[in-house]
Formats: sequence, C-alpha cells, structure tokens
Amino acid sequence: MAEIYHWDKYAFVVLAMSQEYLSKNAGVFVFAGEKTQLWSPPSFIPYFIGETNNFQALKTNPLWTTATKMGATHLHTLTVGELERKSIAEKLLKIYNPRLNQLEHFTQPTPMEATMSNDVHISEQLSETKSKLELLYQYEKHYLGLIKEYKEEIKFANTLQEDLRRERTQFFTQTLKDVIQTMNVAQVDNAVSAQWIQELVGSYTKSIDLSGDLAKTHVIEILSILTGESKREATSAQLDNISKKADVK
Repeated sequence: MAEIYHWDKYAFVVLAMSQEYLSKNAGVFVFAGEKTQLWSPPSFIPYFIGETNNFQALKTNPLWTTATKMGATHLHTLTVGELERKSIAEKLLKIYNPRLNQLEHFTQPTPMEATMSNDVHISEQLSETKSKLELLYQYEKHYLGLIKEYKEEIKFANTLQEDLRRERTQFFTQTLKDVIQTMNVAQVDNAVSAQWIQELVGSYTKSIDLSGDLAKTHVIEILSILTGESKREATSAQLDNISKKADVK
C-alpha cells in the first residue's frame, strides 16, 4: 500500500518495500512531483538500489525518463540497514541534486528559506542602523564637547557686544548733552538743532547695529568652526569603523 508524504509543495509517494530488502543494506528511489495523482499505483514503480550501489545507472534508467515526462522533478530515497545508511545518503545527495532547482520558474525560495532570508536582511538592517546610531552618537558627543570648549569664546562675543553697547551709550549720552548745551548757548535755530540731533541719533543707532552685527558674525564663525570640526571627526570615526570591519574580515 502506498503512502503519500508532503514536503513543501511536493508530494512523495512511498511504496512499502518487501521483506527481502528490509534485511539488506539496500534502498529504493522514489520519484516525486507536484501532482500527486501522477504517482498513484499501479502506474508508479520504485527503482531499487542493489548491493552494488550503482547510483549513476538511474540517470539513464527508463523509469526516470518516464517519470520526468509525467512531471517528476525530485528524487528521494529510502535506505535500509544500519551499516551503510549514512554513506548511501551522502552519495545520493551528492549525485542527485534536485533537478527542480535548475529550472528558472522553480527558483522561488521556500517559505522557510524566504523567512531565513528576511531574517538575515532584517539582521543586516539592524546592524546598519546600529552603526548609524553609534556614529550619530559619537558625532553629537563630539559636537557637544566642541561647544563646551568654545563656550568661553561665545561668552566673550556676547560680553563684547554688551560692552560696546554700554560704551557707545555712555558716549552718546555725554555727546548729546554737550551738543544740546552748545546749541543753547549759541542760540541755534530750533529746526537746525532738531536736524543735528536727529543725525546724531541716527549715527548712534547705526553704530549700535554695527557692534551687534560684529558680535553675531563672531558667533557664527565659531559655530561654523564647530560644525566643520565635528564633521571631520565623524568622517574619521566612520572611516576607522570601516577599517576595523575590514581588518576583522
């Protein structure tokens, strides 16, 4: 009586071996394909392996030729006896690679292979993401370190700006007092004195804006230096990481 076994999408029909073969180091080839109905007895005849283990003979055996015409794509074997079971199995695997894998439309991975492939792909993605995060962490760490190193310069720029504002404010206040006093003594026309005062205030405002721009420019230059140094350090770290990986390989 035949028994049908399934592996992936392929059906193997196995016939019970006679008692005489159960006592020998022998085996039977089982032809297999996707269409189970092709392998129902009596149309199916197994090919027995004798004591000589003449595996190559199957490639020219009429049974294999007939089976392939019926849709056979795989070879399977059952071995009996303990002495040569492993040896027979290894020889069969070496000689009879599944012909199915040589056909283009059957090269799709099995669900298990696809899962393993996805796992490997996900693992590679996780590894790549981890490397990027490590590099980003090093970049940010170094960037913060540079900011700490240059914070005194940034403080100095802000202090310089405040000092300039204070000095110019004091200078303008005193100058404005002197000008007003001089114009009052000289009895300058009100329209003329108003114009002079307006021009003086404009000069003061322009001077304050200029001092602010100088301070901003200094801070921007410092930040540019920080960014440039941080990028160079990050690139160097990435190259070192790649070099280490190459050394490991």
